[in-house]
Amino acid sequence: MDLIKQLWIRGCPHGGTRYTVKFLQTLGVDVGHETGRPQGIVDWRQVITVDEDIGLYLHQTRNPLDTIASFFEFDRNFWKNIYDVKEIRIYKQGSLLHRSMSYYYLWNYFVEKNSFFSYPVEDIQSLIDILDLFKFPYDKSKKNEALSIGHQGVWKEKDVVLTYDDLFNENEELGKKIYKQAERYGYVDV
Repeated sequence: MDLIKQLWIRGCPHGGTRYTVKFLQTLGVDVGHETGRPQGIVDWRQVITVDEDIGLYLHQTRNPLDTIASFFEFDRNFWKNIYDVKEIRIYKQGSLLHRSMSYYYLWNYFVEKNSFFSYPVEDIQSLIDILDLFKFPYDKSKKNEALSIGHQGVWKEKDVVLTYDDLFNENEELGKKIYKQAERYGYVDV
């Protein structure tokens, strides 16, 4: 296998992409947040299809309940931009919860199917395991320092707290799809 030279990591908005950039940069990996750097990009904005010749495409997940709740902070301009993403068609009408659920589900569905691996940002060690698997270069002497960064200060305290029952009550079919994603991503005990 050829040495992978670039990482292309996609995480849902409010999915920890800034944290991942800080983590990787601590390991000496030259990646950018929302902008390309020599060793790759960590971004939420671009929904892309895979070109195996460019790099290693990874899908970063974050707990769906926390992520969906964080979407309540988005302003009108953000939602307008979301409606313009051709790969993801979400229902523009209806409640903020329904739109947020739709966006979370469809965004992760599309990115997951166009990635080599998915990993939960809450278990950032799994990203190191992927780097090791593909022999991606990083400063192994900085591993403990990077792992000690933690999420503190990266994610704000949320004003909205959701449960899966909230999702089921909003739209049972979509709530079940998100629950299945959560199981696959390791957020629900099976």
